[in-house]
Amino acid sequence: MLQDNEIVKLAIAENRIIITKDSDFLDNYLLKGTPPKILLLKVDNIDNNDMLHIIDLYLKHIVSQYEAHADVVILSKTQIITY
Repeated sequence: MLQDNEIVKLAIAENRIIITKDSDFLDNYLLKGTPPKILLLKVDNIDNNDMLHIIDLYLKHIVSQYEAHADVVILSKTQIITY
């Protein structure tokens, strides 16, 4: 299993978005103000199918936020917040 710092390095090297429920990645971003891009899922404890359904509902909006140069997208069951 990779450590958080290894995930960050890999995401930067491969220009990837970290999709996570772990707010530590957001804390790291806010402290350092650096990449990588993060999709933070604030969906509580739901099963994977329900989580995928929520992502699918908002996918076009999520993609448009990254295309508009957002670094962080926070997705909850009812809203999207971007940085």
